[in-house]
Amino acid sequence: MSSPNGMHRKYRNIITQPHLDGIFSSGLLSRIFDAPIRFRLIIRRAKYSVILGVPISRDLQVFQSFIIDVVNCEQFYGAALQTNLILCDSSYGSLTDLVVDAFNLEIPNDFLDAVYDIATRNIHADAFSEKLLLAWLLSEKSAHKELAILVKAGLWDRVRDWIQKATSVDLAGLVKFTVNKIRDNLQVVAPQVAMISFSIKDAVEKIAAKYLLYAPPLNAPIILLLGCDGRQVKLCYISSRSYDLTILSRSLERMGYITIARPNVVRVYLDENIDYFVDRLVAAVKSTRKYMK
Repeated sequence: MSSPNGMHRKYRNIITQPHLDGIFSSGLLSRIFDAPIRFRLIIRRAKYSVILGVPISRDLQVFQSFIIDVVNCEQFYGAALQTNLILCDSSYGSLTDLVVDAFNLEIPNDFLDAVYDIATRNIHADAFSEKLLLAWLLSEKSAHKELAILVKAGLWDRVRDWIQKATSVDLAGLVKFTVNKIRDNLQVVAPQVAMISFSIKDAVEKIAAKYLLYAPPLNAPIILLLGCDGRQVKLCYISSRSYDLTILSRSLERMGYITIARPNVVRVYLDENIDYFVDRLVAAVKSTRKYMK
């Protein structure tokens, strides 16, 4: 991809979400833009930044930045398109694939394929992608930046060693056991919508629930993962392989909920009775499903 003169020096940060696609794509992209990587779930303001697949809030203040994403940018970024450089292509399944092709970057095929499988929610038991996913889920937050640095440097053997060590601990086996346990509690709450609840206070169940975001059950196109404290829902993940969930996210925001949305996953923050929330959420799904593609 050709670049305007001085563009590489212009950007002061690379901002991305702290999931594996964000970590790998930002690590690779930092070979081109030698700037520190910042992990954020959402952006409210930015200037002179490379924004790599991060939702922008409604009260956005983003100027003279470079937005790179695999979504429909006109729908997702709105007014920010007028004041920033844009590289968007919704035909790609992962940010990592997009930046590899756009900037002619090198990465071993097994890593590229694994990140793609994780980004597209297509994880299979005992595959390399599952091992990479488990290593990330079990790591401390500080490991995110360390992993991005290894990716930037192309130190793939060290990344493989990290995966092997992280997935060899007893906790990895416990998480996989817990995944099966909470997946067995799946309840169909509406046509094409299923629900799984987990304890927000149980650290292993929280990790297992995040695993299910990337390997959702196949018997419902839309999966609700509810983090509960007793009968109160404190956190909800909505995941889908089949539908673009951004319209559903906007509907939930109009209902007063705080959301962070990507096309195939929405995070909802709340504190409500589980029955009340599920009824409202199912109603929102029914009213928006015909608009979701």
